[in-house]
Amino acid sequence: MRKTSDKILMQRYFLGGLPQEERARIEDQYLTDADVFEEMLATENDLIDAYVRGELSENERMKFEAAYLRSPQRREKVEFARTLSQVSALARQPVQVQEISLRKKMWAAFSVQRAIRQWALAAAVVVIAMSAAWLMVQNQRLRAGLRQAQAGQAELRREEDALRQQIAGLEGNPRDQAQENRQGSEVARLEPLSGPDVTLRLTPGAIRDTAEPQKTLLLPPATSGVRLQLMLDSDEYKTYEAVLLTAEGKEVARGKALQSRPVGGNAAVVWRLPAHSIPAGEYIVQLTGQLAAGSQEDLQPYTFRVLRR
Repeated sequence: MRKTSDKILMQRYFLGGLPQEERARIEDQYLTDADVFEEMLATENDLIDAYVRGELSENERMKFEAAYLRSPQRREKVEFARTLSQVSALARQPVQVQEISLRKKMWAAFSVQRAIRQWALAAAVVVIAMSAAWLMVQNQRLRAGLRQAQAGQAELRREEDALRQQIAGLEGNPRDQAQENRQGSEVARLEPLSGPDVTLRLTPGAIRDTAEPQKTLLLPPATSGVRLQLMLDSDEYKTYEAVLLTAEGKEVARGKALQSRPVGGNAAVVWRLPAHSIPAGEYIVQLTGQLAAGSQEDLQPYTFRVLRR
C-alpha cells in the first residue's frame, strides 16, 4: 500500500495538476516499476468511479472533464464505468413485497414485469462477467506492453553504452598516445571505422635515424583502406597536401586539399588511402601546409612501415 501523499500525487497527474517535469518523473516510474503501474491503474479506476457516482467536488469534476476526458480512449473508459454502475444499481434494487392473495402472488410470479426484472438481473450478471473478462484481458495486455517497454528501454541503454565506448575508442586518450609513442617497435592499433578500414596515428619528426620508435601497420588481407591520422604540432594552415614516398624517395600517392579535424583532443590531417596501393615496406609522409595567400611550407615528415599477413 502506497502512502496517501503518493495517491494524491497520482490523482493530480490524471487531473492535469502537475508540472511537466513531475509528470515525466511519474511516467518513468510506472514504466519501470510494476507496483507503481498497478497503483496508477487503481487510482485511475477510483477516480473514474468517483466521477460517475458524482462524488467529486465541483473543482475536481471540472479538472477531470478538462484534463482526463480529452482523450477518446479515456472517454470510453468513463462510459463503460457509467454503464456498469447503472446495471449494478438496477441489480441492487429491492423487490417490493406486496400483500396480495395467493392467486395474485402466483400470477405475479409469471407476470411480464417479474420476467423483465429477472431478465435484467441475468443480463446484469452477464455484463459484469464479460466486463471482468475484458478487464483481465486489458490488464494482461498492459502488463505485456510494460514488459516490452522495459526490455526496449534496457536495449536502448545497452546500445547507448556501446556507442559511447566506440566514440571513446575513436577519439583516443592523449596519455595513451604519449605512452604509445614511448614504447619500442610497436604494431599500430587497428580501429574499425566505416567498412573494413584500419587507422594508423602518426606523430611528426619520427624519422628513421632517431631513437623514436617506428610505427608498424599490420594489414590483414581483407583490409580495403588505410586511414593515416597525421597529428599536427600546430594548426595554422588553410589546407594541406600529403605525399606518400617509399624509403628510396619514390612517390606512391598524393593527397591534395586536405583539411584538419580534431582527433583525440588535438588537430590532425586524416588521409585515406586504398590498402592495395601500399605494399609491404617502409614509408615517409611529407606534409605541406597551404597558406591562404597561396604559398606552401613543408612540415616535418612522418615515417612508418607496413607488414602484410
